[in-house]
Amino acid sequence: MTIRDTHAHFLPEEDLTEDRKSNVHEALAAYNEALRLKPDYAEAYNNRGIVKRALGQYIEAIADYDQALRLKPDYADAYYNRGNAKYNLGQYIDAIFDYDQALRLKPDYVKVYNNRGNIKSALGQHIDALGDFNEAIRIKPDFVDAYNNRGNIKIILNQYVSALVDYDQAVRLKPDYAESYFNRALAKTALGRGIEARVDFETALNLAQKAGDDSLKAHVERRIQKLNQDARMP
Repeated sequence: MTIRDTHAHFLPEEDLTEDRKSNVHEALAAYNEALRLKPDYAEAYNNRGIVKRALGQYIEAIADYDQALRLKPDYADAYYNRGNAKYNLGQYIDAIFDYDQALRLKPDYVKVYNNRGNIKSALGQHIDALGDFNEAIRIKPDFVDAYNNRGNIKIILNQYVSALVDYDQAVRLKPDYAESYFNRALAKTALGRGIEARVDFETALNLAQKAGDDSLKAHVERRIQKLNQDARMP
């Protein structure tokens, strides 16, 4: 079982409230106008960066976050958002630097711990990643994504029983959390609990279909197919 088998949840940039929900292009125009009227508006640079990241314009988003930080060096949200854009570009070390700065300014910034933990895991720093997820859960005991992601680390560390506890908590908090059902099924498979794993795989499949998550659906279908193949083996 590799790290790619489990599904982590990486939290996005700060929400754009109604602007982001309605039309990102309209939001972009609004922030452009705001900056034309007030060129030193750090929050507008930050929010325009969020819009650009939503459009996949990661380099342009980073330029906006850079400007926000030039205007407001203690802007924790801009560090967090810039770290997210760097993550999208595969600049993991630089992303961790930004997350570190965000936490220096705002030590209880729970989303940062979650995202930094995922990047550390991707870099093979699993024990450090576990520490980040532990801290996220300490700060926010109902942080469902952190439970899911901590479970993933425990699978990598072959701590399958402990991983199940985290996935159980994740689905208690969020009963339609398809990724956690999928991940819990992987842990149960590793423990030889194939019948229970099949139930979780099928639940994950149904939820992925309802959500239109074709990527997760394909992963689940492959795992169910493998279970079927293993069941037919003498």
